[in-house]
Amino acid sequence: MGLTATETAAARAVATCRSSPLIKDLFAATLVRAVGDEFFIGLAEQRDSHDETRFAIPRLVDWIAARTKFFDDYLMAATDAGIRQVVILGAGLDARSYRTEWPVDTTVYEVDQPGVTDFKTAVMAQMSAKPRALRRPVAADLIGEWVTPLLRCGYDRSLPTVWIAEGLLPYLPPPTQRMLLNNIARISVSGSRFAADTADDKGLTELIASAMAHSARPAGSTVNLAVGSGTAPPTRSELSELLGEHGWLATQFAASDLFVRYGLPATDDDIYHRIVFVTAAVS
Repeated sequence: MGLTATETAAARAVATCRSSPLIKDLFAATLVRAVGDEFFIGLAEQRDSHDETRFAIPRLVDWIAARTKFFDDYLMAATDAGIRQVVILGAGLDARSYRTEWPVDTTVYEVDQPGVTDFKTAVMAQMSAKPRALRRPVAADLIGEWVTPLLRCGYDRSLPTVWIAEGLLPYLPPPTQRMLLNNIARISVSGSRFAADTADDKGLTELIASAMAHSARPAGSTVNLAVGSGTAPPTRSELSELLGEHGWLATQFAASDLFVRYGLPATDDDIYHRIVFVTAAVS
């Protein structure tokens, strides 16, 4: 498991156990424990008023809770509008297929590396957890060929699709990010939607990765850092332009806006003003 996927799951576990939780992911703690790294297990089990102090960056639990809530809401709005085909790119240790009340005829494709999809499937089976949609894990590396495996798993190019890339784009090499968007546009039809978070600063990914590497890499840890190096994610304007080239109408806002939207204390931390969200739809 990658460091970012595991620490994100730990943050969701902490957020779930708060007195007035913004999100509920009852599978997150079990998934973190299954990874088997004591440092991350300790993170996931924090329950006091200072439950964010050991995470890599300030307000990370609030941030992951708000980000998770946003993508949950975005997916539900899409299915409420009639979309029944969902693709989660870089699904990591998120358990949306299991914890979300999907319409009965929804198919959710979870695209990630084979080790991740196999691990999550096995852990959820051990818990006797049942997905609430037709879950189709797609074992594919997003740096390589993933469209063909997605099609082989049943993806229907004739149906509108809602795509999400949560916490993904900053950790892909720039050519891969652009190819990813090209492929999404190529196999999406009218009515499809897309949402992603990215950085509005080409140095922010390295800043966050460095913080995680120094604060969450205890001696003896075997968790793969899996953050890449020297990446340059497209800024929000570049991302909107790339989508616009394919006929997608994009909107954007800063991550700091989510704190206010979901009733969390506002943040002045510059990190959350430099992380941005882009949503788009094709008519």
